[in-house]
Amino acid sequence: MSDSKLAFYDFSGGIKTNSTQVMLGYGAKKLFWDESYNVELYNNQGVERMMGNQTFLDTDVEDGCSIVGLCEYPKATDGFLYARSDGKVKYFDNITKSTSVVHDYETTISAMDFSLYMDGIVFFAKNCEGYYFNKNLSTKLNPLNLKDNEKDVKPNAICAYAGRLWIGANSTLYYSALGRFDDWESENDAGYIKNFHSSVTKISALALYCGNLAIFKEDGVYLLSGTSPDNFAVIKFADKGVQSSKAVCTLNNKQYFFNPDGLFALSQVGELSQIMMSGNIASNVEDSFKNADKSRFSEAFCVPYERKNQIWFYLPYNDNKYFNTIWIYDFANDCWTKRIETQEITSAANVNYEVLSGTSGGKILLENVGSTFDGDKIEFCFSTPFFHLGKPSEKKIIEDFALLLDESGENRFQFSVSKDFVKEIRSDHEYVKTSQLGTLIWAAQEDIKDKYNCFETQYGPTWANSYQSAIGLQIFDSNLSVALHIEGKEENDGFKLVGIEFKELLNDF
Repeated sequence: MSDSKLAFYDFSGGIKTNSTQVMLGYGAKKLFWDESYNVELYNNQGVERMMGNQTFLDTDVEDGCSIVGLCEYPKATDGFLYARSDGKVKYFDNITKSTSVVHDYETTISAMDFSLYMDGIVFFAKNCEGYYFNKNLSTKLNPLNLKDNEKDVKPNAICAYAGRLWIGANSTLYYSALGRFDDWESENDAGYIKNFHSSVTKISALALYCGNLAIFKEDGVYLLSGTSPDNFAVIKFADKGVQSSKAVCTLNNKQYFFNPDGLFALSQVGELSQIMMSGNIASNVEDSFKNADKSRFSEAFCVPYERKNQIWFYLPYNDNKYFNTIWIYDFANDCWTKRIETQEITSAANVNYEVLSGTSGGKILLENVGSTFDGDKIEFCFSTPFFHLGKPSEKKIIEDFALLLDESGENRFQFSVSKDFVKEIRSDHEYVKTSQLGTLIWAAQEDIKDKYNCFETQYGPTWANSYQSAIGLQIFDSNLSVALHIEGKEENDGFKLVGIEFKELLNDF
C-alpha cells in the first residue's frame, strides 16, 4: 500500500522539547522542531539560518573591562549610556560617534540598572547610589539624594510613574515629589510605602503597565494605582514574581515577566479592560528555564526586539558565567528559537530599534547583521521530530523524498537522517548546495517562464525575487520513523527551507 504524498509547509511551531517521539503523523497542521539552534522562521512559515553580529563600538577593548549595562537615551537617535565593570558609566553620542565618561563609581560593578525619566536617564549599580543624567541640563549629572534616617538608600529597582520617580529598596517603595528626581522629603508630596500587604519580601522589579505601577517581588506581583499620595493604593495581583530587575518588559500591549518556572504575561482583556495573567508561555521549552542556574537568576535579563516581533531571554546556566545562549520568543507566531553566540555576552539592550550586546572584552556588538558572529562562523542545526508517517509500529519505505528550498540565496548545508526513534545515530549523509541560475531567460519562452516565475510587462521581462526548487534526497532502508537534520559549520553555509515532501510511501510488511 502506498500514499501518493505527505508534505509539511508550515514550520511555525518552533522548538518544542516536551512532546513524545511519536507526536507527528498525518494530522500535523504545523511542524514543531526538535532541539535546534541558530535558525529562525523565514517569512513566518519557513526556516532559515539566523543572521550574526558585528562590532558596533570597540573603543573600550584596550581597557579590558566588561560591558555590564546599556540603555538608549530617550531620543534613541541621540545615543546611549553604557556601564563598564570598572565602575565607569559612559555616553555614546550617535552624531559625533564619540564617547565620554558620565560618572565613575571608582569601584568594580557587576551590573547596572537604568530607567528613563523626564528626558533623561536614572541609573544605579548594585549597592551603590543612584544618579540622574540629562545631557541637556547645565549640570548634566545629579545624585538622587535618597536617604532614610540619614543613610543612603541603595535601590533594587527604579521606575517613573505618575510624574514621579519610584525606587524599590528592600521591602520599601519610595516615591519622589512630583516632577522631581532629588526631592524625597516634601510633605504631602514625597514619601514611601513600607511592607505593603504585610510583605517583607524584597522588591525586585518595577514597571509601568496600563496606567498602573507593577511591583514585582520574588513571590508575587502587586499593582499600584493613583496619581497622588492621597489616592495611592496597592493590591496583590498574582503569586508569581521575578528575581531580577531586568526580567520584565512591555511589548505588544502585554507585560512579560519570567522566572525559573517560565514566562508569563499581564494583559488587558474584555470590555472592562481587566488585567489578567497568562499561563506559562514557555511551556514548549520549559526545561530551558528549569535547568537554568536558579542561584544566579537575579542576573537574568530580557530584551524586547519589536522590529522582529521577538523578545530575547538571557538565562544563566551552571556551565557558563556568560549569556551567549539566548532563548528567543516570537510573540507573533507564538514560538521559540535558540541562539548560541560565540562571544562572551554580559549585557544587552534595544537601542534605536536594534539589539546591542556588551561583551566581557569591552566590545559592543550590533545583532542580527551579517553572516558571521563578528568574524566567527555561525554553526547551526535544524532538527525535526520523528515522522512516523502513519503508524509508529509499522515500517515504511520512502521511495521519493524532497526538500523544498527557496533559492533567493544560496543553500549550503549537511543533510542527515535519524531513524527508528534513535536521535543520537545519524545516517544518509549528503552535502547539499544550490544557487540561483545565472542565465537570462526571456519571458517569451512559454515552456519555462512559469517554472521560473518570470513574466512580461510593458517595460520588458520581469523576474520574481526568488523561486523554489525541490531537492530530491535519498532515505534508505525500511524504517519505523525518520527525523531530519540540516546543519552548517562553515561561513557560507545557510539555507531557506520552505517545505518537506514525502512523495511516495510504501508499507514494508
